[in-house]
Formats: sequence, C-alpha cells, structure tokens
Amino acid sequence: MAHDHRSDRAARRLGPWLLTASALAALAAFAPVAAAQDRNADASSFEASVALIRPTVQPTDPGDVSTDVAPADLLRPIEPDHRLEQDRNAFDDPPAGYDPRRFRIEPVPREDRRIREFFEIEPYAPLGWRLGSFILYSELEVGGGWDSNVFYQPSARSDWLAGLDSETRLVTDWDNHALEFRVRNGVGFYRDFTDQGDAQSTYEFRGRLDVLRSTNLEIVAGHDLVREDANAIDAASLDGTRGDQTVNRLTVAANHRFNRLSLNLRGGLSDTTYEDDPFAAARNFTQRTLTGRATWSFRPTLAAFGEVGYDRRDREGPVASDGLSRSSDGERVRLGLSFGETGAILRGEASLGYGRQRPDAAALPDAEAFLIDANLAWRITPLTSLLFTADTNIDETSVAGASAAVSRRMGLAVRHAFRRHLIGETGVSYATQDYVGSALDEKEIEFRARAEYVVDRYWTLFTEARHNWFRSTAPNRDYEATAVRAGVRVRN
Repeated sequence: MAHDHRSDRAARRLGPWLLTASALAALAAFAPVAAAQDRNADASSFEASVALIRPTVQPTDPGDVSTDVAPADLLRPIEPDHRLEQDRNAFDDPPAGYDPRRFRIEPVPREDRRIREFFEIEPYAPLGWRLGSFILYSELEVGGGWDSNVFYQPSARSDWLAGLDSETRLVTDWDNHALEFRVRNGVGFYRDFTDQGDAQSTYEFRGRLDVLRSTNLEIVAGHDLVREDANAIDAASLDGTRGDQTVNRLTVAANHRFNRLSLNLRGGLSDTTYEDDPFAAARNFTQRTLTGRATWSFRPTLAAFGEVGYDRRDREGPVASDGLSRSSDGERVRLGLSFGETGAILRGEASLGYGRQRPDAAALPDAEAFLIDANLAWRITPLTSLLFTADTNIDETSVAGASAAVSRRMGLAVRHAFRRHLIGETGVSYATQDYVGSALDEKEIEFRARAEYVVDRYWTLFTEARHNWFRSTAPNRDYEATAVRAGVRVRN
C-alpha cells in the first residue's frame, strides 16, 4: 500500500492525545475514591446522589418574569406513575444529568447545548472533582466495530474500526461571572484501510462577565481540527479528496434585560483553512457575522423573538473550474418562539425566517432560502424524552457554476429508560443539499439506534448502529452504508 503522509501527521497528533487519554483513564480509575473523599459520602448510594443534584426551590414573586421556578403541576408525569420510589427519584425533575454547577455559556441561542442535556435521561449526574472554586469533569470513551462502506462509494468496501474519544472540562462554581475550558480529542483507526483513519481536536474557552444584574458580556474562542468526511459538501466535485480542516473562531456577545424585554447583540469571526487539499485556495475563507436579537417573555417558560443578521465571507481565491470567486455578503431574518428557560416539560426554541447570500461575482446567482431552525426537547414523561432538531444553512461550495449550497436537515429522536440502568435511544434524520446555480442535488436519510447500560456512576456500556441512504444527481455517487459499534464510557 502506498504511503500516505496524512496518516503520519495524524500519528504525530496522537502523542498529546494519548497523554490526555492516559490521564483521563487514571482519573476515572480513582474517581470513586476521590469522590468519596471530597464529599465524605457513599458515592454508591443513589439516594445521596439525588440529594446532591436536586436544587432548593425558593419562593418568588409570580409576577417576576425572571423567576426560575416551574409550576408544581408541570413536575408531575402525564401518565400514572407506578414505579418504585427510588426509580421515581432517579428521573424526576430536575432531570437526571442536570447539575447547576455544570455551567453553560451559549451566546448563540439556537445552538444551546443545554437542550440536548435536557433530552438525556440518565440515573447519575457527573459530579466532577472540585479544585478550589473550579470543578473538573472528564470523560473517556473507547469503542470498536464494523463499517460496511468506508469510502461512501457505490461499490462498498468494508472494514473493522476502533476509536477513542476524550473530553475534559474545567468550569467555575461562582455566584457571579463564569469561565469554562474544554478540550476534546478523538482518533479513529481502520484495520485494513489505515490511511482512512481520523483524528480531531477541539480547544475552547468560554467566559461570562456579569456587569450588572440584568447585563452581561460573553465570549467564546475555539480552535477545531478535523478531517473532512468523504460525504461532505463538495465531495462530488473534489473526487473524494479528504483534507484536514482547521477552524479558528471567536464570538462575543452582549445581553441586557428590561424586565420582559431582552436584547442580544453578538459578533463572530471565523477562519477556515484546508490542508493537503489541491483545491484549498478556492475553499479557504474568512467569515464575519453581526446579529441582533430581541426577545419578549410572556412567562418564564414562553417567549417570542425576532433576529436579524449580516455576514461577510471572503474567499482566498477563485474556483479553478470556472475562475469565479465565491466571496459574498449575506442577510438573515428569523421570527420564533423559545420555551422553557426553566420549564420542566418543554425546552428549546423554533423559528422561521429568510436568508440570502449575494456573491461578488455577477455571473453567480444569489442563494436564497426559507429558513427552518429548531432545537426542542420534550420531556414526555420522566422516563421518555423527545428531541426535534431542524437546521438550514447557506454553505460554501466549490462546485462549478454554483454560488452556494443550501443545506437543510431535520431530525427526530426519542430516548427512553426501560429500567433504571438500561436506556435506549433511536432516531431518524433527513438532509438535503441544493447547489444554487447547478443541477447538483443531494439527499440523505440516516437511521440510528443506541442502547446504554449504566453500570454505576462512573462506568457505562453502550452499543449503537446507524444506516445511511444517500442519493445524488451526480453520477456514481449513490451509496448506502451501515456501521455498528460497541464500547465503554468512563467519567468522573
């Protein structure tokens, strides 16, 4: 087999990753002992763990929209509850997996990670290690399995795979202001197609400065290094080229609340570059964004918002196939509803809107799209959650004659606790990519399922499967792929 220098670079990145993984494994191994020492309690006691994560509800003025208390009737399950008391305690509100010390900073509301956490149903919340006024969370996942179509091609070639993923988060436990540091690393190996292995890293800093009771400033800075998927946008035109994609990003936001009216102003800067890609000069770009949002709260669990945004994208060079630059200006308008900032049943937001991207090159058409965005989690019962996601983007592309790719994705997932320690999840998603100015269209359906057995607070066994069905108007691009994987996750 020919030598691929990309695999060498991936191997060079394994050194710091393996050090991280080793440290995490050591943390996980000693987590029960350390947790017991720090809390002077029996960590194996489920009742004690519930007491640790259940916050105290204080009486508040019902007319104050800043109140973070849900009505008591919202805390009851919809159906009669015949479970044992210990199982009711495991999954009743606040949802398992929630810990008020696990701080989240989300200057982009429609990408709020807390919605996914509300969807999760787990008997144990990670407690972390206290380091002064900081809390350290770590997680290590090791798994292996089989992939039926490594290259996402019509003529499928299968292979066995293995992978490791780690994440470490250091968050503050302060009454005011907040900081969060996150490092995530992952690596994947194939047994036969060794040059198709993946390595990815994310380094991220988040901070919030509470200027006044109703005013704060937020910042998010990150560095991402990933290997582009073989089925990514432009895959049809790039003949399967998989370059290493590096993204440096910065977002700053200012928030102020006038009782029921909240205002959010945020600006973003990101720089995307491709390595080992012969088309890099045409694909590298810098994006600047400015977005304003106004939100009116009818009640603590229901609000309406309007959002307007502008972005500027500067490409490094023209596309070789047509000699045209894809630099452009764009606008976005959204109207929507947000639910459950403190609600016990429904959380998240949904919006409708309009977006347009106007290329500098007069020969390229404007890319316009009707925007549907949603990130909603519905706690149907304490044992069952539903997650609905929708996302519309006007993405960059190097397809000849195309000004942009309008990408739409909608997904639905359900998670259910069959037993206190046995949790299942299944979902389906549908995605389309419409290349504006080109006859190229693509669509994909993905089915997935996952089962988890929670051994204890620290160890979880899992197995998962997915099936992808992909169709394209480009010749020789249709494929189907199935992957199965099993492994273990350990966290503190």
